[in-house]
Amino acid sequence: NENFEDCLKDIDGVINFAKQNSFNEVTLQGHSLGCNKVVYYATEKNFKGKIILLAPCDLVVKNGNLDYKKAKILFKNGKGTETISGFWDTWNISVNTLLSVWNKDVNADMFRYRDNKINKNLSVLTNKILIEIGTIDPACVGNFDLNKISKYLKMSFNNCKLNIDIIKGANHHYAGCEKELVENLKKFIK
Repeated sequence: NENFEDCLKDIDGVINFAKQNSFNEVTLQGHSLGCNKVVYYATEKNFKGKIILLAPCDLVVKNGNLDYKKAKILFKNGKGTETISGFWDTWNISVNTLLSVWNKDVNADMFRYRDNKINKNLSVLTNKILIEIGTIDPACVGNFDLNKISKYLKMSFNNCKLNIDIIKGANHHYAGCEKELVENLKKFIK
């Protein structure tokens, strides 16, 4: 029953905790949907630290079979917490989450590989950003050409110092490729 915009409060809480515990530098890292949250936070809160994006994917592309019209009607009738089953084959989510996160043209719709539309908010970012993508990630390259994704990300983050690492043989969770991922992260953070 997630509301995407609530991620601002969650990330604020973690950053405040880090600062209260004497950490001088904070790097935001997101995986999958977490990438959208981290980038949204950075644009909304003027975050200037480093950002790591693991498997940033187009959230809307795989969900064309869902009934958004029905979900909007349920939401208007106060049934936002009603469960929608069969989301991404086995997941169950609420109407609120479907409309807040997995819907087109909402704040969570950051990476639009499907139509090459650049989120205008990304141009305000000037951060140092590392992006890690696996060559067999079904959530990313399962739907789009890896070169198209790389080009799109470079255009999206055109004012940032951007590094994109392609990890051969890595899936959405980097299983079996953890060592290479960790080495890339360590180099970036240093």
